[in-house]
Amino acid sequence: MEPAGVDGQQIVFVNDLRFVIMACLTGVNQEGKTVTDCRITPDRITRFTGWRWVGTVTVSQYISGLMYFTTQYAHVPRASLTDWWCFSNVFGDLGPC
Repeated sequence: MEPAGVDGQQIVFVNDLRFVIMACLTGVNQEGKTVTDCRITPDRITRFTGWRWVGTVTVSQYISGLMYFTTQYAHVPRASLTDWWCFSNVFGDLGPC
């Protein structure tokens, strides 16, 4: 298996809108399969470990009471200088981090 920086990236969700309490990522992983991963986002930074994402990743966000808030899109390259791709719910793709 290739290192994460060569075959997709793990995603760091940057919760700049602090009222978002959960984020779900849906996209293609390093094996070419569509997967969804949801995490509670109590802090400003949440690391989505376990999958290496490739291409367009849908980022669905929820606010208190788990009510749907918004959907945005991360654009994750297959190769990067690091193992992590940062995505902010205010600024969008922040790039390698």
